[in-house]
Amino acid sequence: MPRIRHLEQGKRLTATAIERAKPEEKQYYLPDFDGLYVCVYPSGKKTWIVRYWKDGRERQKTVGIYPQVSLIMARQRRDNLKAVERYDAPDLNEPTLNELHDQWIREIVRPNVAEKTLSNIELRYRNLAALGPLPLSQITRERIIEAMNQCAQEKSADTVKRSVAVLHRLLDYAIDLGRITLNPAVRLDNAVPILKSWKAGHFAAALSHAEVGCLLRAIEHIRSFEVRQALKFIAYTFVRSGELRQAKWPEINFAEKLWTIPAEHIKLRRDQLVPLSRQALDILESLRGRAGKTERGYIFTPSRNGSIMSKTTMLLAMQGLRGELTGEQAPPPATVHGFRATASTILHEAEFDHLVIERQLAHVDRNSVSAAYNRAEYLTARRSMMQWYADALDAIKADQPLPEKPRV
Repeated sequence: MPRIRHLEQGKRLTATAIERAKPEEKQYYLPDFDGLYVCVYPSGKKTWIVRYWKDGRERQKTVGIYPQVSLIMARQRRDNLKAVERYDAPDLNEPTLNELHDQWIREIVRPNVAEKTLSNIELRYRNLAALGPLPLSQITRERIIEAMNQCAQEKSADTVKRSVAVLHRLLDYAIDLGRITLNPAVRLDNAVPILKSWKAGHFAAALSHAEVGCLLRAIEHIRSFEVRQALKFIAYTFVRSGELRQAKWPEINFAEKLWTIPAEHIKLRRDQLVPLSRQALDILESLRGRAGKTERGYIFTPSRNGSIMSKTTMLLAMQGLRGELTGEQAPPPATVHGFRATASTILHEAEFDHLVIERQLAHVDRNSVSAAYNRAEYLTARRSMMQWYADALDAIKADQPLPEKPRV
């Protein structure tokens, strides 16, 4: 479908606006109201289009060519078509995507995320400007693909990916509210040409059991004990690398087997709880009392002066493995952030509750419409899931069957 070039809010189409509409490389629509549009073709031809819904389906008819058919005549033909076709009246209570976005930001996003994250979400949403004025029932997969291809002409593949992710979350919220029943933004990896590079993009991840096992075995070859333990710990906990680098000993409750990540270290406004598996606790025990450690210092400090680990230390170590190991030992291309995708894939394949997985990934603004946010939500289920996941990684690393899924 041609893209819609929206007028200023509250304005209707005028003869002057039609005259000034210049042809472009692709055809586009100028809206009037009540389903009437003028379609501007690359050749300069301008036709009148009426778009309407009937029997649950969107339809459109051409009702004339401009300027032979004037704006006033086109409106009359639109009204005549409406009387003959008896098409469905629009749902005046149906929100537009922009209206839903404003509610989502106000009720879900703003209370739960830091200002920087909120700013990033708003920035990415602007790439969806062509969809914003449309009612939710008109946000179709076809229109999303068109909008993303248009975005890809000016933005990077990573920006397109992140914009789709924002739209996906927003439409998940619409499902929560009962506004729609299906999310048209799901599984767009192969639908949009520019998106085909996502899987080999910035956050490459090991997803198959064979890749995960190879990567975990390769990590054992890292020479630095601190970096090796850090990567193993992040594999078991699948936290963000910045959260691991800033981790300090007072955040660890060994008795409760719990790591409390302070809000200032995470992309949220509230603390995040990470249940610690037996394997994760063993790693922490191996680091206690080492040279350069203090009871209040950073946990993962590759240097003897106890300073924070640099942003690139773990990534460079993983990249180095691909140069050192060959043949069957060579690990797949993967990033530190990719461990989050690995965890999400394995846990979803094992059919753990989606909401429990999302909460552990600290995606608190997704699928959440409750008035109050409880940082310990699903904690019992998360404890069980995290121990199963650590055991599953050990089994995959040893090329053994996965452990039995716990009953919660």
